[in-house]
Amino acid sequence: MFSRRSLPLLALFLASQSPTPAAAEPQPSAGTSAVLPFKTIFVGQNRFNQLIAKADPWVNLPIGERVATVGHALLGTPYRGFTLEIDDTIESPSANFLGLDCWTFFEVSLAFARMLNEP
Repeated sequence: MFSRRSLPLLALFLASQSPTPAAAEPQPSAGTSAVLPFKTIFVGQNRFNQLIAKADPWVNLPIGERVATVGHALLGTPYRGFTLEIDDTIESPSANFLGLDCWTFFEVSLAFARMLNEP
């Protein structure tokens, strides 16, 4: 039911959860790219694919149980600090399935659980 096409969908869900930048925040200069490479913002594709392989039974769970189930499946993922600080000039949503901190553990669990509702 899920495939590699789910990877960009997860990134979109993460992006939709990020607040819109305020007008006062600095924008990338004309010589820089406003988008980071996918390999920078999405780390751990194999781990993601393992979760997708387990996810079919989770689809019909209520959202709270689904988030908890995804979180439970992520247990054992190493703690890694500063997972949101991936670039000094561009603020970008990201997902790192190889290392999570307390904030990204929840955000990835929630985004993954929400993604399961999508075709």
